[in-house]
Amino acid sequence: MQLCIDIGNTRVKTAVFENSEMLFSERKEVFELAFHQKLLEEFAIERIIISSTRAENPELQALLRKKPGSILLDHDTPLPITLQYKTPHALGKDRLAAAVACFALFPGEDVVFIDAGTCITTNVINSQGVFLGGNISPGVQMRLKAMHMLTGKLPLAEIQYHDEVLGQDTQMALQNGGVRGAIYEVSAFLNKCGEMFPSARIVLTGGDAILFAKHLKIKIFANPNLVLLGLNEILRFNAGPKH
Repeated sequence: MQLCIDIGNTRVKTAVFENSEMLFSERKEVFELAFHQKLLEEFAIERIIISSTRAENPELQALLRKKPGSILLDHDTPLPITLQYKTPHALGKDRLAAAVACFALFPGEDVVFIDAGTCITTNVINSQGVFLGGNISPGVQMRLKAMHMLTGKLPLAEIQYHDEVLGQDTQMALQNGGVRGAIYEVSAFLNKCGEMFPSARIVLTGGDAILFAKHLKIKIFANPNLVLLGLNEILRFNAGPKH
């Protein structure tokens, strides 16, 4: 069995796989070594893969050392896809794993995938398994916080979608700007990608995936575990044919 850990900007997501089947998943605010050590015993874990966007943590290395053949994902890790990216060392590990997952889920198809999390990343992997690149912009919560922190008087608004296009007070105006603005941005990106890749599959993941899926007027495949699925595929690819 394989243990996959995705340490993002705001949450730690963990999953246990047997081959390609997810048997267990959990989300926490911080990395807990004892919790993950317990999983090693409960599920007879053979290998571990960790993707982390945070500062180096010696506990991660301690966990990896428990299972030979484990991986701390970086730009040198062998992948089942090809990167057409000028700075692979700076490519976010979550984007990398999500690209691998999309290629595994939809082989032979162009895929546009969006991660609506702390940041919004919009990306494309083509039918040949080549990651073509994409864009990064502030997530919804980041937009609302920026308007509050970088101005003198604007309040901090909570995430809320309004049916009314025009805000009727400052709170609503901020919410429309942050929420609708992000949705309009992604919608415009998808329209442009539709011209470039007419038959592309659209995949959505991330903490705000449900919000976006509900209000984007397009057929979307939503998968909250996309990054974990990709990490598992990378681990299996490096383990060899028997896995």
